[in-house]
Amino acid sequence: MRNQIPPALAVALFLAALHALPASAQDGNANENTVVYDEDFFARYSVNNAEDMLRLIPGVPTILDTRAEQQERGFGTAGAQVLINGRRFPGKANEINTNLRRIAPDSVLRVELIRGVSGDIAVRSGGLLVNLVLHEGAGLGGTGSWELNARFNDKGDKGLDGLLSYNGVWRQISYSLGIERNLWSPPAGDARWTQRFHDEFYFHPTGELAETRPQAWQRDHEKWIFTGGLIYDFTNRDRLELNAFYQTLGIQEKETTPFVRFDTDGVETLRATDFRSREFDFFSILELSGQYEAELGPGGFTGLILHRRDNRPLSDYRNRITAEGTTELNRSNSVLKRGEDILRVSYVWPLSAQHVLEVTAEGARNTLDQTFRVFFDLDDNGTLEEVAIPTAVAHVEETRGEIFVSHKWAPSEALSVDSSLNFEFSKISNNFPFSPERRLNFLKPRLDARYKLGQSSQLRLLVERTVSQLDFSNFVPSYEVVDQRIEPGNPGLAPEKIWIYEAGFEHRLANDGGVLDFRAFYHQITDHIDKIPFIDQNNNLVSAQGNIAD
Repeated sequence: MRNQIPPALAVALFLAALHALPASAQDGNANENTVVYDEDFFARYSVNNAEDMLRLIPGVPTILDTRAEQQERGFGTAGAQVLINGRRFPGKANEINTNLRRIAPDSVLRVELIRGVSGDIAVRSGGLLVNLVLHEGAGLGGTGSWELNARFNDKGDKGLDGLLSYNGVWRQISYSLGIERNLWSPPAGDARWTQRFHDEFYFHPTGELAETRPQAWQRDHEKWIFTGGLIYDFTNRDRLELNAFYQTLGIQEKETTPFVRFDTDGVETLRATDFRSREFDFFSILELSGQYEAELGPGGFTGLILHRRDNRPLSDYRNRITAEGTTELNRSNSVLKRGEDILRVSYVWPLSAQHVLEVTAEGARNTLDQTFRVFFDLDDNGTLEEVAIPTAVAHVEETRGEIFVSHKWAPSEALSVDSSLNFEFSKISNNFPFSPERRLNFLKPRLDARYKLGQSSQLRLLVERTVSQLDFSNFVPSYEVVDQRIEPGNPGLAPEKIWIYEAGFEHRLANDGGVLDFRAFYHQITDHIDKIPFIDQNNNLVSAQGNIAD
């Protein structure tokens, strides 16, 4: 029988550990929770923009790369946050990295790493806060930056890309414009390649060579990003911020595999070439976002709104070329459209110098629409026929609401405690006759305490329950061209739930030499999402994404 830690007992032990800590730091400065990197730190380096500056700070590059890859639930509160002048950027994770490249180094006054409760910052975060502080009136005279890259490799590929941005002020309006072209994949992830080569050899059970397959891949990549921003500062200190982001991406991947087959006597039986083309015809992302801040009563009000549309057409085909001619083996075409609309309002109430209360409500609507067609030679007559798929035209929709109540407590410069209680409720529906509508609700408590052991070290204790964001592309079918197999969707997927118990220690090395981070954690996971045996709508046993209960 497996022993588990009851959540109530864990919280009780957690609180006891907090009260056992001393009330004040032994070694500190004006703000024990903040590490500051000023202009003198960056003066020794050659930097082109604010993103280059953040990547020089120990621990921050991992935050930027992680946020670029993840898709958070709503605006997100877990994990690290990147702020500009103490404010959340009213967009998703990948857009903040894009806009950091538009900020000139001369506009940056300092960078703050906030590892606990800060009275000057009203943004909730489950991790480190990275706050980029700009000079007062940065860009008033009109400033711009540009970057030009000449790229080439040893296979003869070459090209020019770069970016151009401009920031200015007209009366009470601050604005920014940017355009960027990228011919090669970004540095993060497995997609950063232009050519790849791989040799495969197959053998008969008796050991003789059966087939040789030297494979070659060619990948062409072209991305355009257009950004625009506008900030209006009212005379009563209210602020309105609007941002626009539009991205296009074209990718073509070609795989060429000449192969030779042999019988057990070493006699050649077939010589041919398999050719596969995978074209992401015109990926596009449109995001419009806005934020309004106002002083209201004893506290501050913030409203955030986001409209995002993601359009991804994909065509994939595979041919075989022999001495007799070319035969089309299979083909698939799909158009995947995702939508996300979010409205979030919050009120931050500083109860005292040590206590801050925040109440937040967020509503969201997420959609996925897919048109999916697959062609295969079903009757071996040399021509392709369309495969009948019951869910070829799919629609999935989720409407979600969430209420946050959080309390920040800083009893001393050394100790900070952030506690919250979130309640989430949602409805998931689709157009599949075999999958009924579902209603879900979750309670998500969180308790995060941090204690400074001097200027360079910090102890952290965390108890939290998280709920994952469902990927609706797992609900709908897809086609694997090489294996000639339709991957079924599973519209019955449930979000993954995790109770997190964690103790950590962080030490920043002298002279900005790096960060040592140690963690001991226990995760109690339910409804883990992974490949499982699955019975599809045709009563066939297949492999698909599903939930592992415990």
